[in-house]
Amino acid sequence: MGVSFLQPKGIDNLEHLGIDLKKGTGELCENSIEQGATEILIGVSLNKSGRISYFQADNGSGMGEKTIPYALSFGGEKEEVSKKNEDDVGKFHAGLTITSISFGEIGGIYSKKAGLDWYYSYLDVNAISETNEVPDAIEKSLPVELQHLLNEAKDYFSFINDSGTVFICNDLRSRIISPTSFNKDIDDLRFYIGEQYHSLLKDGKVKISIVVNNADEIFVCEAIDPLLRDERLLKKYRLENFASYRYEKILSVRDIIPTSITNAFLDIDFSLIRKENPRDRMSSAPRVIVLNQPNQGVYLERVWKIFERALDIGFNRHNDFNGLRALIRFNGAFDEIIGIRLNKSEHQIMTEFIEVLGERLKPVMKHFRKMLRDGELRCPPPIIVNARNLIEPIVLKQPIPVPKPGPIPGGGSIPGGGSIPGGGSIPISFPNARPFESTLIIFAATSKPIISLEDFGKPILTIEKNNKYLLYDRVVNTGTGLTNVEVEKWWNETFPNGNYEERVKSSIEARNAPQQIRFYEIYKKYVNSKGAVVYPAILPEVYISYTTKVIRDSERQCIDFLLILPGGEKIIIEIDGIQHYSVQCNETAKWIASEQKYAADRMFDRKMTLRGYKVYRFSNYEMRNTFCEEMLFSFFDEIGIL
Repeated sequence: MGVSFLQPKGIDNLEHLGIDLKKGTGELCENSIEQGATEILIGVSLNKSGRISYFQADNGSGMGEKTIPYALSFGGEKEEVSKKNEDDVGKFHAGLTITSISFGEIGGIYSKKAGLDWYYSYLDVNAISETNEVPDAIEKSLPVELQHLLNEAKDYFSFINDSGTVFICNDLRSRIISPTSFNKDIDDLRFYIGEQYHSLLKDGKVKISIVVNNADEIFVCEAIDPLLRDERLLKKYRLENFASYRYEKILSVRDIIPTSITNAFLDIDFSLIRKENPRDRMSSAPRVIVLNQPNQGVYLERVWKIFERALDIGFNRHNDFNGLRALIRFNGAFDEIIGIRLNKSEHQIMTEFIEVLGERLKPVMKHFRKMLRDGELRCPPPIIVNARNLIEPIVLKQPIPVPKPGPIPGGGSIPGGGSIPGGGSIPISFPNARPFESTLIIFAATSKPIISLEDFGKPILTIEKNNKYLLYDRVVNTGTGLTNVEVEKWWNETFPNGNYEERVKSSIEARNAPQQIRFYEIYKKYVNSKGAVVYPAILPEVYISYTTKVIRDSERQCIDFLLILPGGEKIIIEIDGIQHYSVQCNETAKWIASEQKYAADRMFDRKMTLRGYKVYRFSNYEMRNTFCEEMLFSFFDEIGIL
């Protein structure tokens, strides 16, 4: 006999509780985190017929045979289950059930505890009206296609403790996600997760990944500071953190309940976001982060989850400033006072708490509105506490008036393209070299560049100069491109006693890349055969981008060769070994074709093309063949090297 579902006539109403892809996924994530999961994998796939399937897997503690049906039902559990010590899942009796009903007609759940078998149960919306029961769990292995998909994503997820839970819905409702909004909804989901769970993601306590269309793309969700103080993210959307402030101990539990034995205090951080260029209409963070809208507000964070807005700031649209956000992190002492229960989709915030908080923040809100209206740049006023104490703001970033636009020193461009507000440049310095003017090429690298941030307040980046890479820091003439003459001149002035050819060849050899050596030598043979005195310099082992962490195979940072041709045309040459399209089996040492590896290169090529590069790939097989020289000579002729 199955588990009683309770009130089956209410199913139609449950389908319309406002659960969307983001909220439903968030509910499942919270269940996973409660189970102690350290990795969560979300899969969304759109097939040719327009049908969208969904799964979410975690490596948490899992559920036993008796618990699974109750996780899909409403109401209490049998005594033998409610008194369990081993299973502490399904205790809220709402989140997973409502998500399953909202997502589709049939939602299934597989789960296993360490050392035990997989068990399966499901919730069929149509059948519930007749049976009023959730079926008992049965022993059942994961579907083969899901096992294959999890294997494809093994670099992003694994059942590390031989336990976990998988939720599956093979046909999502169109109001959850539709084929026409598929890509946009996936992007929205990434940003939602990054902001809602930024504390866990930032600390590395939980890794959440999204696999799209059966591993065509895999995204690792990055932490997004709800106050948008992430310089990388701001630069991407052409925004800047104009000013940041913190007030400490603005409110305590006893301000609301004076007789409370437990006491705790609240701090609040403000962040004011502005466009880099006021005339740039495209400067804006993704809509899920919500900037330049009237509903900016004070948000609450408890442990690891961002809750809904607690207080409306009253911020209106502004031509230059693109957002005012505030965040309060509170501890468990406020749980009962505020009325929030962890891991619940629906919650309420105590009215008295909002009123007291609003009264304390009133002068600060008034200041920000006046500053946005009149351009007044001074710090906000202190917050008055109990009519006596004044809480002065701590300045995290002082607003600085924007200088009038002017030319970039040296007449060049900034790294990576784009422009700096007011015509300034990003100060990059390194020992015994003049300040950065217009370009910076890191090549002949045998290890990753060492880049440090000396001063968060300015900021100033320093690139350490050593013998593990070369730094070309001179203006590249877009008319002629980067020629061998310019590189040799730079080398002779920088390293008067060195041998350039030996240095660059040693960087290729250090990578144990004989096919790259052959390509380099054939290129030099080609220009010699043409009798060329001036020709495009070929730079090996070039860092095309730089991040502190590679989160996907497609985000490759170092390329095999770079040429900058006349007219500024940038050419990337890659020599691909077998590891570019296959993986080696540890047991047999045989290489097995991998669509994931192949897709990573295609993603990299598309990204570089969008950035203005042309990417050409050759295989090790071609480099080893006797016709290699003839083939490359023809290639160099066709792309117009000389």
